[in-house]
Amino acid sequence: MSSFQHTQNDEYLKICETRLRDIELTWVEQVLVLIQLQNLPHNISINDMGCNMGHFYKGIKKRQLKYSYNGYDLDEIYLQKARQCFPEIANRFKCLDICNDKPDLADVSVASAVLEHVPDFNSALNNILITTKTLCILRTYSAILTINDKLLKSGAEYPYAINQNSFEKIFLIFQKNGFDATIIRDVHTDSMPIHKGNGIVRTMYIFKGVRL
Repeated sequence: MSSFQHTQNDEYLKICETRLRDIELTWVEQVLVLIQLQNLPHNISINDMGCNMGHFYKGIKKRQLKYSYNGYDLDEIYLQKARQCFPEIANRFKCLDICNDKPDLADVSVASAVLEHVPDFNSALNNILITTKTLCILRTYSAILTINDKLLKSGAEYPYAINQNSFEKIFLIFQKNGFDATIIRDVHTDSMPIHKGNGIVRTMYIFKGVRL
C-alpha cells in the first residue's frame, strides 16, 4: 500500500497538526467512554490503528488513564510528529501496513476513519481482530451495500480510496473472529450522510465488538 499522505495535500497536514494542538476530537471522547463502560482493568493495553499524529493518545494522556498504548500507522510523516509531541512514548509509535502485517497483541483495538481507505478491508480487519483479546472499536463508513470509490483531492499526487462496507460484511467478519458486534451512532457526525465530493455520499458508524 502506498503512503496515505500521497493521496492528501499540504492542507490536510496542517489540519492534522491543528487538531493535535488545539482541538479535542469528539470521536476520541466517545471511544474512551465506550472503553470505560466495559469495566476493564485500569492497565489495559490498547492498539490504535491508523494513529496519525497521536490524537487518541492525546485523549488518554489528558485523562491520565493508565493504558499501555501502541500507535500504528503506515506513514512516517505522521509518526514522526507523534514522536515529537509525545516523547515519553516515542518508541510506541510504529510503522505498520495493517493489510499485510499484524500488530502486537492487545486487550483493546481502536480504528477510527482508517479502514475505509485501505486496499484490502477484509485482511485489515481480520489482522486487527486476531490480535485483539477483549474489545474492538471500529469507526468507519458503512451502509446496506459495499461500494468502492476513489476521490482525487486538489494538490494530491494520487486519488484515495473512500469506500463503504456493508453492515452485513462487517458483522460477519466480527462473528468469524469470535466477536459479538453492535452498531452505535457516531456522535461526531450524528451518523448522518456526508457528501465527500464527486457525488460520493458516506455515513459514519461505530462498531463495538466484544470477544465472546
